[in-house]
Amino acid sequence: MGIPQTPWSSPAEWLEANQSLDYLIRLHGRDLKKARSLAQKLATRLGAIFPLVEELCLVTCPFCPDPCCLVAKVYFDFSDLLFLHLTHQPIPQDQLRHNRQDICRFLGPKGCTLSRIVRPWACTRYMCPPQMGVLRKRDPGTQAFFNDSILAIKVLRQDMESEFICNTILEMP
Repeated sequence: MGIPQTPWSSPAEWLEANQSLDYLIRLHGRDLKKARSLAQKLATRLGAIFPLVEELCLVTCPFCPDPCCLVAKVYFDFSDLLFLHLTHQPIPQDQLRHNRQDICRFLGPKGCTLSRIVRPWACTRYMCPPQMGVLRKRDPGTQAFFNDSILAIKVLRQDMESEFICNTILEMP
């Protein structure tokens, strides 16, 4: 049995997935007003936690013996791509990895080369044990804000995806 492939792992599949999303968004533009609104709310919620996530990364990642970016098997999923398209973010030229053995192609000498808003949700939501330890030492309000934000972001992602799917399904004659 071979190693499971990452979705849209070939350049042709990546291009097709992104062109298809772009086409559907243009085709159903007016019907996707709510999906776009949810994506904007999602961007706002994400932006609110980015400073904390960056701070946690700065105090833990440089000293980590086993960085997530090297070992995690993360990839852009459908909701990640949909979010990028609905919020007009730059679309990376390729999937993070071609197969599950590869390391992330966007890992540079000083960390991720993608802007935080463009990274997959998994790269933001995952907190390693050292980061959780640092977060637990913060005041309870910061912890509650972060946890509430993570839950709200999960719901917004699900709602955005559902809204998109419900409004792009073509009725058959």
